[in-house]
Amino acid sequence: MKKIFATIAMGLILSGAMAQDSTQLKKGPHHGKHFNRASFADLQLTADQKKQLAQLHQEHHEKVMAILSPEQKAKLAQRKADRQKAFAANSEKRFEHLKKALKLTDDQADKMKSLNEKYREEAGLIRANKQLAEAQQRVQLQKLSADHRSEVNAMLSAEQQETLRQLKQHPKRTVR
Repeated sequence: MKKIFATIAMGLILSGAMAQDSTQLKKGPHHGKHFNRASFADLQLTADQKKQLAQLHQEHHEKVMAILSPEQKAKLAQRKADRQKAFAANSEKRFEHLKKALKLTDDQADKMKSLNEKYREEAGLIRANKQLAEAQQRVQLQKLSADHRSEVNAMLSAEQQETLRQLKQHPKRTVR
């Protein structure tokens, strides 16, 4: 009888320990996700190491795509399209919030949309240019971003510029 109770007790202890271990394995919302560039940012990789990692990433992507069936590739493409659609919808919501917070006129809103679209197109061209090293892309993107900010500020009044600064400092707060 003692052996049965000891066995049951040991089983309960082990099952509790195993349940505890499985919860500890999950390390957050990105558990099981691929590494991104930010995860390597503090490693101070050399240009050669970055190039090798990019090549490994490309090879991995090609191998994965070679394994997938046409239906699976179509599902991936659909998921990507869905993500882009959701991003566009959220982007529109953010712009409407910004328009309301800054009290933009229709003319200002149209001009800002135009500037944002121009910025996205130019940034996309810079990112797509494989002739540029990553550091060169970063420098060009920083310059483009600075130019974009100055163009946006040029079309805003001083009060709107201050409101925009406040929004950037506290993006989750609503400016009234």
